[in-house]
Amino acid sequence: TVLANQRSQRQSANMQGSAATAPFNIRADEYEENRHFLLGQYFRLNYNKALENLPIVQSNVQITRVEVWVTNRTGATTNTRDIVALMDLAEAAPFGIPGAPGGTPPASGLPYNTNGSLYTILNNTPNARNSATATSALVGLGLQPVQDFEKTFARKLQPTDFTYNTQLGYISLNQPLLPDEVLGVAFEYTYNGKRFQVGEFSQDIPPDSSGNSQKVLFLKMLKATSQRPGLPIWRLMMKNVYTVGYGSLQREDFKLDVVYEQPSLGEKRYLPLKDTVAGITPTVRDPYLGVPMLQLLRLDRLNNQNDPQPNGVFDYIEGITVVSAQSRIVFPVLEPFGRDLEYAFKDGPSSNPDS
Repeated sequence: TVLANQRSQRQSANMQGSAATAPFNIRADEYEENRHFLLGQYFRLNYNKALENLPIVQSNVQITRVEVWVTNRTGATTNTRDIVALMDLAEAAPFGIPGAPGGTPPASGLPYNTNGSLYTILNNTPNARNSATATSALVGLGLQPVQDFEKTFARKLQPTDFTYNTQLGYISLNQPLLPDEVLGVAFEYTYNGKRFQVGEFSQDIPPDSSGNSQKVLFLKMLKATSQRPGLPIWRLMMKNVYTVGYGSLQREDFKLDVVYEQPSLGEKRYLPLKDTVAGITPTVRDPYLGVPMLQLLRLDRLNNQNDPQPNGVFDYIEGITVVSAQSRIVFPVLEPFGRDLEYAFKDGPSSNPDS
């Protein structure tokens, strides 16, 4: 459970100009679903590493440009076209390309269109570009609809419809997607000054250059019409972002804590030492017994001067752990109540995982 208090100035009939404390109680599974997405597996694998030494973000990536496409359910007639979104596009370790030839992925695992063989194969398959024949052409290559690709009529979001983190490589949508909507992106970034591109921007491929057939855009798929936890794409939807749902946050008046609800003994700020009533034997590793959850989840690693010394207070770092304007809390690990907490238990890994 995530607990927060925000002291804010409320303008209303009975509280005009007064100070009021608004408490929030958010369960661990109440993250913002279908709203925040990593741009590829590289960014997933490097997210935790990039935030190990806050307030410095350790990233050589700089996202410079993003186009976002979603299933057109609004009836929009401008900035719309057929797209083919592909799960394995630009991935160093493709998942679902049967027998596809390709070179050895670079050690860095950086995403770019010609990484692996998929993009080259698509461009060498003429019918894959044609809107009328794209699906059958991709199936002929051994790709499976929904799992490996989605073809849909999509609309391009306006730049005001989303934001993106330039160093960590994820996008945040103003509105969450419906469960069966497709999300595809094209983006450009630099790594140590060198430019890379993933997906195709709308001006790269005019939709109808011949007058006879509509050309699709090839995009990086971040979400398909069906969410399948067994596929790599499932892990691109971020599950570490929460909203307290109350206006904007103010650093000086904001407090946050994370508590563990121990059976029969109520809420604790740390993992359980022992539960004699329920008969639970401790499974927490000795070094982490009695350590506050805030520290275990990397939410308290700094003091008020940003020195690396926990002080029992949530590390309020704008743009990293907090997005004040959206009253949003972002954990500095991707799976705070899953893989990234296993290290604290005796049957888990011996160190905090990076992915």
